[in-house]
Amino acid sequence: MSASTVPARELLARLTEQYPRLRPILRSSRFLRNGEYLEDLAAPIGVDDELAVHPPYGGG
Repeated sequence: MSASTVPARELLARLTEQYPRLRPILRSSRFLRNGEYLEDLAAPIGVDDELAVHPPYGGG
């Protein structure tokens, strides 16, 4: 992993440190890097990557 990337897990930990109210939402969310679902939160996120958070939702 290069100096310009960070594991998704670490990025999410930083987010919950800064915004603690996100913790319960992020626990049950799905994440996409550049439009593709992350299967492993150890996946690197680079400075030019887009990380999308899909919180739980329902509909019908």
